[in-house]
Amino acid sequence: MLRSLRVRLVVFFVVPVLVAGGLALVLTTRSVTDYERAATEATLRQQGPGVVRQFAEAARNAFDTDGEPGQINIRTFVRQITGADILFVANPDYAEPYPGGNVETWPALDLDWARLARGEQLVFEARPPNREPSLVVVSGVFLTRNFRPDPDGTIAAFGAILLARPLATLAPEQSFWARRLAPAFLAAGAASLILALLLGLRIIAPLRRLVTAAGAIARGRYDSVRLDRKRGDEIGQLNRAFGDMASQLSEAREHERLFLMRVSHELRTPLTAIQGHVSALSDGIAETAEEQADAYAVIASESSRLERLIRDLLDLAKLEARRFTLERAAVDVAEVVRQCHAVHSTPALPDGVDFVLGAVEPGVVIGDGDRIRQVIANLLENAIRWTPPGGVVRLSTVSNATQVIVEVADAGPGVAPERRADVLRPFFSGDAHGTGLGLAIAAELTIAMGGSLTIGDAPEGGALFSCALPRIV
Repeated sequence: MLRSLRVRLVVFFVVPVLVAGGLALVLTTRSVTDYERAATEATLRQQGPGVVRQFAEAARNAFDTDGEPGQINIRTFVRQITGADILFVANPDYAEPYPGGNVETWPALDLDWARLARGEQLVFEARPPNREPSLVVVSGVFLTRNFRPDPDGTIAAFGAILLARPLATLAPEQSFWARRLAPAFLAAGAASLILALLLGLRIIAPLRRLVTAAGAIARGRYDSVRLDRKRGDEIGQLNRAFGDMASQLSEAREHERLFLMRVSHELRTPLTAIQGHVSALSDGIAETAEEQADAYAVIASESSRLERLIRDLLDLAKLEARRFTLERAAVDVAEVVRQCHAVHSTPALPDGVDFVLGAVEPGVVIGDGDRIRQVIANLLENAIRWTPPGGVVRLSTVSNATQVIVEVADAGPGVAPERRADVLRPFFSGDAHGTGLGLAIAAELTIAMGGSLTIGDAPEGGALFSCALPRIV
């Protein structure tokens, strides 16, 4: 049951409220008890001198007249006035004995008679005889003319009056808390439970929509993903990230579909040509030596085309799996660029397309010479394919203190800034031709050699591909 996020949210909301309420109840009880104790102590201190005077007058009258003990009878009066019980403690050092009476004594109680002689009051907690633990306020009893102690403390008190208030009466009864605080405590718990349920539903609902969207993506239904992207909280961020992921997956699926179509076309075209010329040779249709030579040339060309396509697919798979091995050696980039220019100038270029070698600045890098040639070749093939008749494809290099940059510029339509990242992704092609592998492989190889491949605007008006590699010399 606790595996449910909704139940956990309810628990996480309600339990702290209950704990806080219980802690507040305990602290409130203690605070009220401390307040009541302080107030009771102040009251007993204030009432003590009055009670002592009453007791001292009755005691002196009993001493002077040899009256009966019953004359000292103020216990009921004190209870009515102070709400406390009264006890008497005789000073064992006093010359005259205590005359007695119905004020109960507390024998064997050791008091600080020196402090009482100076007029101070004593306060402590103790258990009087046959009583509950109480708060006790002690005041000295003097038989002086004004019933007050001597300022210098030379006159001893003949006894002490103790006003005792049970500690149990200093705090409100449990019924008070039940009547006063229990309803508020229950209301707070109910409010927190309702709030937890509402917040839980508010959090769980978008998560359930995410689960539904994930299921739709698993079934390939990318267009059915509908999430609230306008929320400003973390769930909104999650929705936007999930929506972006769905869009990218949909785009990747579309690229994969187009890639399969293009690869099928790229494979079918050379295979058809090969099959046709093989049939012509086997059926004797190509009779003359010249016709047979042309058929063999087409078969060889289309076989090379198939081999190049399969090699590109294998290279991409190795690069993405990080299982690609590269040679590490010093490579003169300027020499590699000149070789690539010579190789690509030999085949017949499209009509009207001019391939020129621009400035070649020297520079040496640590890398794989064959893979650098492959990168340049892929960039050149892409540039030649997009350059219209009359356009120019330019190959050049630029060197600085840290890099050697190989630049391939064309006179095609260029690449819009928002599509430049897509151009370097596998299977992406700007038209219905090509497999979308050449530029992706070039980018991956450049990164594997510690460099970077970027796209900009060429002076010729088309795209400028810049392959930057770390320079050592």
